[in-house]
Amino acid sequence: MIIYYDSGCRHFTDIFAENGQICVQHYRHMFPGRVGGYICSRKWLKPMSRILPDVSADDPLIIVFDTATTASYIKKLKRKYPDKHIIFWCWNRISEDKIDEIEQIKRMVDVWSYSLDDCRRFDLKYNTQFFFDSLIPETDPENGNNGNGHSRPKALFIGREKKARDKILKKAFAELEAEGTEVETYISRGRSGRYKYSLREKLIPYKDVIKRARDADILIDCYGTEKAGCSLRAMEAIFLGKKLITDNLALADYDFYDSHNIYFIDKEDRSLKDFLAEPGVAVDREICDRYRFSSWIERFLQDE
Repeated sequence: MIIYYDSGCRHFTDIFAENGQICVQHYRHMFPGRVGGYICSRKWLKPMSRILPDVSADDPLIIVFDTATTASYIKKLKRKYPDKHIIFWCWNRISEDKIDEIEQIKRMVDVWSYSLDDCRRFDLKYNTQFFFDSLIPETDPENGNNGNGHSRPKALFIGREKKARDKILKKAFAELEAEGTEVETYISRGRSGRYKYSLREKLIPYKDVIKRARDADILIDCYGTEKAGCSLRAMEAIFLGKKLITDNLALADYDFYDSHNIYFIDKEDRSLKDFLAEPGVAVDREICDRYRFSSWIERFLQDE
């Protein structure tokens, strides 16, 4: 069973179900409010204690995703299911204000992370990032530039507006456009508008992300840190056969890394122009299989 926080858009909840998992989401309520002088909608979490799931005896695992989950919730879950193997999954980097919470959770259940750096820093268990089996194309892309019939290459960035990555993103956009590449962005609004590109009020559903990624030639991935774990953009790149432009130097240590497919912004001796001119190469099927959602689940089961 997967326990996953959902903002109300069901970005991943339905996809978990498609991949054979019972997913319990944290429901949210909506009511109108006034914030900062503007009429808006505010969302509040339903109390955690009211959404403790009924777990079947056949469920070997309870995997709790980190977003909006507290140590007190894990304590209640552990009390209800003392004999179940409960895993707390860090699908995000651990920020300084979350360290104490993580230490409390570690005393109750196994804590795993997708970030090798966080695993080393906080003595956590490691599992890879994953890509949902149901979203994998039926036919393998032949290379990293699988030809979508565009008159010029198309690069895609999807993400939230964050100050930490403003500078590097703007540089990447400008350099791509200077090389004749079309830049398509879906940036959800933060506290202020810092881009000439249109901002969205909400993130788009993940299936729409995949649809747009399939139509692109290049995916842009920007964390604002050089030690992030493997992102979903990297997974989309290897499974959909796209080139990847990123600031995440940690990807150079992964088994799927190939300089023909991945370019590190501001960290390369070669030019972006040279990278774009090179044909991409297909990632070996055995390497891709390691990052399937089903393989991710299997590694947890093997650890029991």
